[in-house]
Order: sequence, then structure tokens, then C-alpha cells
Amino acid sequence: MTATEVTALMAELDSAFRRRKELEFQIERGKRDLMRSEKELAERTRARCAKEEETRVAKSRVADQELEAARVAQSLNRRREQLNAASSEREYSAIKLQIELDEKKNDALADATLETLTLIDQLERDLKEISAAERTYEEQLTKKRAGFATLEPELRGKIQDANLTIGEIEARFPREFQLVYAEAVTRWGREDARAPLDGEYCGRCHQGAPIDLVLRVRAGAPALCYSCGRLLYAPEFQ
Repeated sequence: MTATEVTALMAELDSAFRRRKELEFQIERGKRDLMRSEKELAERTRARCAKEEETRVAKSRVADQELEAARVAQSLNRRREQLNAASSEREYSAIKLQIELDEKKNDALADATLETLTLIDQLERDLKEISAAERTYEEQLTKKRAGFATLEPELRGKIQDANLTIGEIEARFPREFQLVYAEAVTRWGREDARAPLDGEYCGRCHQGAPIDLVLRVRAGAPALCYSCGRLLYAPEFQ
């Protein structure tokens, strides 16, 4: 096999490996995108749950305020009855003072209740918006999951085709290349077993190669880098 044929074969193999890597990257990118979307949905769900809890606490608070207001109202009615039945000026003044205190308390409770009810209205509006956004995002995520569930098998099928192509290209190596290549594959794996010459250096470990080794590679002979053990080849531009 001539050096030109070796270079062409290596270029073809590089292209096949790049194709497989691109397909694998598409799968990984799709998985990462789904993971990000799942995380975003979980955050939206937590935000909605937090808003629901905040609304529940506010409603519980307004219920307590209304209950307290009812007790104060009962106390006022009772003290007004007592005021009418007061037997002395001193008793009358004491009951009247208590009525004034209860009325102030009642006014404060009314203000607090109104403030809490206003807060509940705002919380419920916020909750409605958050829930609607969450549902919309969940619908989008469902479509995204379905799309990836369809796409992933297609990509994996193409990866299998790429693997077959890689195997077919590797099978076209002459026997002497097969033996040397197998040694490099054992050490580095199929995708990382080759290295182009970069002048008089290995293009992967960047260590210098003896001139006799460089000449052998440029002549199309199989040779391993003395430093890293990868199969060397002359790139197309050399």
C-alpha cells in the first residue's frame, strides 16, 4: 500500500470516527437538555408549592384574625350590657375604658384582616400565574421527552452503521498494518490508536520521532510512535 493510499484510508477512518462522535454528541446533548429541563420543572414545582404554602399560612392567619375579631365583638356586646347596668360611677368608668380598649383592638384587627385578605388576593393571583407557567412548561417537556424518545433510537442506529463503516475501513488495512494497529488499539482503544505526523513530531503526544521512523511513515510503512505507541501516519498535507 502506497503512502497516498494509507493517508486516504486514515482520512476515511478519521471521517467515520468523527461521524460517530457527532452522533454520540447529539445523544449526550439531548440527554443534558432533558436533564436541564427536568431540573427547571422541579424548580418551578418547588416555587408553586412554596407559594401554595404561603397562601395556606395567610388563610390560616386571616381565619385566626376573624376568630379573634368575633371574640372581641362578643366582649364589646357584653361590656355594653354591663355599662348599662353599672351600679356606680367608678364601675361605669372602668367598663367604659375597657370598651374603648376593645374598640381599638377591634379596629386593629380589622386593619390586619384587610391587609391579610389583600395579601391573599395577590398570592392567589401569583399562584395562578405560576401554576399556568408550570403546566405550560410541563407540556413542553412532555413533547421534548417524546421527541428524544423517537430521536435516540434513530441516532443509535446511525451509530451502529458508523461502527460497521469503521470496521469495514479497518478491514481494508494490509496485514502488516493490522498487526501494528491492533497493538495500538490494545493500548489506546480504536478511536485514539492513531496519530498523524506533525513534521517530525507525533501529532498526539508531541514527542519528536527519529528521522528513520518519519521516513518509514511517509513511505507508507506501518510504525508506532516510540513515545506513546500510537500508529503513525502521514497526513494529507505532508
